[in-house]
Amino acid sequence: LRDWQSIRLYSPSLAGKPATAQQELLQLDPRLQLCASQAEACADAEVIMLCTSSAGPVLDPATLEQPALITSISTNAPRAHEVPPASLAQMDVYCDYRATTPASAGEMRLASEQHLWDRALIRGDLAELLDGSAPLPDYRSPVFFRSIGLGLEDVALAQALHQLKQAAEG
Repeated sequence: LRDWQSIRLYSPSLAGKPATAQQELLQLDPRLQLCASQAEACADAEVIMLCTSSAGPVLDPATLEQPALITSISTNAPRAHEVPPASLAQMDVYCDYRATTPASAGEMRLASEQHLWDRALIRGDLAELLDGSAPLPDYRSPVFFRSIGLGLEDVALAQALHQLKQAAEG
């Protein structure tokens, strides 16, 4: 669905991994580059996937050199959030399901409670993106897609792959 030109991976624990483990990672994909810092991994990135078990912020979108799509699934720790709650006000926010995600996602709950953000500012959810009723991001500011792990992404991916297959078959 996306023609990835490069894939950069950063983890604070990566430097402590044995060379054999790092080599195994590199063999997963020829485009994969292991990075020594978050800044290196995020430099000029168009998409940043936060795939952590952190209960607190791991990336401040304000530090990015250019607007990017930031995806976050986070962990099931109470009020877990991978970006600072205050950063939502500076991003175009999307989520997997508008009816439930804002009440469950840590950064959305915290930002709402601290009066920094309102769930009405969600630009769209996955269903709205798929049916074309949500405005698409313009990337004048970072784009944040928050999932609480409903599995809707799996359905959307299957649908997109099905459409690609149908288009290829003519």
